[in-house]
Amino acid sequence: MSLPGTNGLEIVHIPHDGGTKVWVYDDVDNVKIGGKETDCALTLVEVDFGPGAGPPPHVHSHEHESIYVIDGTVDILDGERSFTTGAG
Repeated sequence: MSLPGTNGLEIVHIPHDGGTKVWVYDDVDNVKIGGKETDCALTLVEVDFGPGAGPPPHVHSHEHESIYVIDGTVDILDGERSFTTGAG
């Protein structure tokens, strides 16, 4: 149901165990919501990977990427800049 003044936008609830699991770069990713459901405005993917795992360096030419770390650390490469980020 959309509310007045929201231009037809709707609240979407994805339960903890909801989504579609897919294999990407030797990791199981859980696509919580994808472009099909959001008219390509947003894709939200939950990824759980161990030390040394995760995607190789890559480029997104048509979308932004956000990362939220829940536990541990993740090494980030942004062009010539690299850093390690932790939870939060």
